[in-house]
Amino acid sequence: MLIAILTTAGFTIYRVSTVDTTNSDFVFGLVLILNAVCLVAMVIDGVLRERPSELFILSVATVFILVYMIVNFAAGSQGNVKLARLVVACVLSPFLFVMGLIIAWEYHVSKHLIFRTVGANEMLQNLYRHLLVFQDCLKLDVQLAASMILLIVVPQLSLRTRDIVILSVGGAITFAWFFLGFFAFPKESKISAILFLLFSPAEIGYVCYKMYDVSHYIDAYPGLAGATIACGVLALCVRLIVIAGSLLVFRGFGNGLKEKLQESPRSSC
Repeated sequence: MLIAILTTAGFTIYRVSTVDTTNSDFVFGLVLILNAVCLVAMVIDGVLRERPSELFILSVATVFILVYMIVNFAAGSQGNVKLARLVVACVLSPFLFVMGLIIAWEYHVSKHLIFRTVGANEMLQNLYRHLLVFQDCLKLDVQLAASMILLIVVPQLSLRTRDIVILSVGGAITFAWFFLGFFAFPKESKISAILFLLFSPAEIGYVCYKMYDVSHYIDAYPGLAGATIACGVLALCVRLIVIAGSLLVFRGFGNGLKEKLQESPRSSC
């Protein structure tokens, strides 16, 4: 997986360095590099810490990135570098997807991480599993949010003041929201969890608005516009999953999971 990601990233970095910043390939390249960095982190953390939900997300993400590359190759300018990158992705992605799911399933069934962290108590195991899935979906949410920012900002030569303010403030709030959720829920801080839930719907309205706003440059950049809409739809779906997951974890507060995580050196904290 690491070899595939780094090979694809190498082709992409070379492509980004050889095209004009106004070219849609430049935006696609930045998005792919960002996702490559996130995937490397997922591979290392998911395998070494045996987190099945993270490996499942990683497997699905390889498919979405392959779709990104196909759309970019079909809609944009074509060349040997892009063709080589696409061939590598098409050859390796099915294998990586299947093996990722197999390993994720083995980790899910064995529950090594969960057992080492909370012991044999079935209730605590379920609560910890919900927390792990929530945290991994939270990582994917931020990854998609950052991709949306690149797809929205880079293609436009000039941004309206309103968009600059929204993206600047919204980007800072998004990362603060991520850290709040990632660290507050294992500690079962109800005040922080409520703040997290209150800010969770904020991104939904803006993403919907920007997907509509994409129509302004859909003729000039058809592939880029399609990728923006697809990324926006996926971001909305993941944000709804995160909200549902946070409510599920919130319901489990006060059942002893926080104390168990504080005792264990292998906890996600």
